[in-house]
Amino acid sequence: MKTSNKLLLSFVGLIVLLMLLSDTVMWANFKRGRSGDGLLTDDDNKGKEIRIPVSAFKVLKIEGVASDRLTVDRDEKYQIYFWGDKDQRFDYSTRNDTMFIKLKDGDHFVLECPALQTVILSEGNGISLRRFELPSLNILAGKSCNVELIDMKVNVLDVKGGEESEFVAMGKKSLIDSIHLQLGQSSVLKSYEVPYGHVSMAVDSLRELQLTGESLTSMKQIK
Repeated sequence: MKTSNKLLLSFVGLIVLLMLLSDTVMWANFKRGRSGDGLLTDDDNKGKEIRIPVSAFKVLKIEGVASDRLTVDRDEKYQIYFWGDKDQRFDYSTRNDTMFIKLKDGDHFVLECPALQTVILSEGNGISLRRFELPSLNILAGKSCNVELIDMKVNVLDVKGGEESEFVAMGKKSLIDSIHLQLGQSSVLKSYEVPYGHVSMAVDSLRELQLTGESLTSMKQIK
């Protein structure tokens, strides 16, 4: 065999050997939970489900201006729940029986708690309350606030909203026995398939009104 052919075969054999060694190392690292320079499970702490315990509270006060509503969902524990970097920082504190949250655009988290008595919204933010069963709930909202209720069961609901506020109720599991609703000028009222017992409503020049299904037929008397 010519020397040139021998050299070529040796070179090809070396390449194949290096490829086999590389595959072996990569497979060994994979079995140990490593990919590249880091752990497969690390993923730079992103894409993970994070829960941060918080102190118990009865009153929730939301400040700051944000385009997205804060979602508050029913859970047996008091906690903040989010996906992503565990080092994310949110502006919140608890004093006595009140949880203070200052929202800003870019905040994406869910507050979880077993119950609430009062929600206070400053101007320009909003809240989405979901799946609570409460004897009573008071919501006090400033100008240009957004209140959304989904699958809420409340015996007595009292809502006071400022000018250009929005109140939306929906969900097949919703049931509100008595609602006292007061909305400022140029506000929006929407209720989809939510049955009410007694309705007390004070509105001033609504910008939009939508009542469908049981939300409309259940309103036997409005005072």
